[in-house]
Amino acid sequence: MKIKILIILFLFIMVETAISKEINDNLILNGSVIEIKYNKVKIYVKSLSCRGEREFVIDSKFLSSIKEGDNIGFIIDSSKCENNKSHKIIEVFKK
Repeated sequence: MKIKILIILFLFIMVETAISKEINDNLILNGSVIEIKYNKVKIYVKSLSCRGEREFVIDSKFLSSIKEGDNIGFIIDSSKCENNKSHKIIEVFKK
């Protein structure tokens, strides 16, 4: 009986770990567009979790809705800002 309980507990932990690795939270940020070049946009991020001038990869479908000088809200494909990495913008909100 104890072995069955341990096996069930072990399987539960394995499944829970696999599921939690697949879940990826996204970061919601806001900032001012500084420069747009091809599929990259340079933004001065005002959000505390990612403050400063950063470059992001952006889908062409968002390029027509933003211009330099705009204040925008946006979501990136990561739960944290990493230095020297161009995160992808997955959604844009005009303010």
